[in-house]
Amino acid sequence: MSSIAIRTADKQKRSNFKNKEYIILYNKALHRDSILPVHITQSYFNSYGCLSKNTYAVRSINRCVLTGRSRGNLKLFKATRMMFKNLATSGLIPGVKKASW
Repeated sequence: MSSIAIRTADKQKRSNFKNKEYIILYNKALHRDSILPVHITQSYFNSYGCLSKNTYAVRSINRCVLTGRSRGNLKLFKATRMMFKNLATSGLIPGVKKASW
């Protein structure tokens, strides 16, 4: 599978999660509500199986914004370690500079 196909699939998973996030949170809140009768909370618990696997946030992969690489990502900067080093040495990331002593 090419990297373009992987990035497209990851974008699709992220959009699926974004569209269904409110439904998931709503079902979780109703399932955890202790005031409602048990048969109602069970019906919301069973509705989790109706959603596809790609609607959950854990299915998406953290990727570099610049290269699309999936390994060695820095969450704070959304870039791989190599791209972070290149950007930091060229001075494109504010507040970051190479340490020297």
